[in-house]
Amino acid sequence: QRALSGLEGARNLWEHTYPKAYSDAVSKYSKKFEVPQELIWGIMRAESQYKRDIISPVGALGLMQVMPKTAKWVAKKIGLSDYVPHQVNDVETNLALGTNYLNMVLTDLGGSQALASAAYNAGPGNKSRLIRLARAEDSYSKRIMNNYVAAYNDVIEKAQPVRNTNSL
Repeated sequence: QRALSGLEGARNLWEHTYPKAYSDAVSKYSKKFEVPQELIWGIMRAESQYKRDIISPVGALGLMQVMPKTAKWVAKKIGLSDYVPHQVNDVETNLALGTNYLNMVLTDLGGSQALASAAYNAGPGNKSRLIRLARAEDSYSKRIMNNYVAAYNDVIEKAQPVRNTNSL
């Protein structure tokens, strides 16, 4: 069957495996916080498999698996004065908080998307641990970057180079 459907079938399978979930919200916060959409989708895929109401064993919440303490800190930094903890489960709020935090991490790490993906997973305050993980070629970072480069960065239509991944 796959052979009969050719390239279109392969593309459909690829898009099913790597969906551009919540594309309107992702596009909105990608532009607002200057984070590549593909990196956001890579984080979402690795963190939650696009499940908006998922809770990790350590308490991270939602699509971008934001920890409650991090969510509160980011909400304060971006001026969400009416933020209450249950809002982190809302798709828009979760993407706003997660994408803004990802932007902060990217900025702190000189734009390195590989380091930022590891730092995102490690959480605030773990920079030295992050660098050790990155130097050891942390498998989490590899998953994010593989999602980003291989799946979400539509090579044929709009290739973008991965920023500064070899700056260790």
